[in-house]
Amino acid sequence: MVFVNDYDNRKTIDDETGAYLVYEGGINYPGMERFSFHWNGVKMEFEAHEDTEYDENNKKIKIHWKFFQIDIPHDMQNQRNEIANMIKQALEAHGYIYDTDEYKSITAEFIPPQNKK
Repeated sequence: MVFVNDYDNRKTIDDETGAYLVYEGGINYPGMERFSFHWNGVKMEFEAHEDTEYDENNKKIKIHWKFFQIDIPHDMQNQRNEIANMIKQALEAHGYIYDTDEYKSITAEFIPPQNKK
């Protein structure tokens, strides 16, 4: 599985699986972005928070995405971990759309909902 950016269509695509990530736009909260992940004909929407690290010259050097609340259909819940892993890889690849020369690392993690006791 290798996700690459399709700059013309603003998508991050894995040709092997046919899965792709679409940037849907920002929301009215700093650092929050809306995305949709498409796989097997299903569109799954989610939001991601972008944490950015700067160097001593105030230049961005790292991006860390935190994503959660993936809208996964009921019949695909058993594939939740696989979907989260694909989204993680797609977000990391998507991060390089900003400036490949600027960032030292781009990472992502899924924040699962916590069970209330």
